[in-house]
Amino acid sequence: MANTVTKPDLIKHIAQEAGLTKDGSTKAADAVLSFFTDALERGDTIQFRGAFTISSTETVAREGRNPRTGEKVMIPAGRRYKIKVAKGASEE
Repeated sequence: MANTVTKPDLIKHIAQEAGLTKDGSTKAADAVLSFFTDALERGDTIQFRGAFTISSTETVAREGRNPRTGEKVMIPAGRRYKIKVAKGASEE
């Protein structure tokens, strides 16, 4: 079973790999995550060749059904995200 990687794990890894303090690596992680979030909110695609691609698409409002009751419900418009791992990125 896979482990969950969290923001503190990322901060610790940045500190070790880049030789930064915990405060410095926290600022670096926050900057990267903010950059990704802003790009996705604009509808941009994030692509790291050889690693992964993250893209977003707008969804339209539509009618759905509550699976328990069968009652019709409106599903609001929104945004969906897709993460695609590059070929060979997950191989060791």
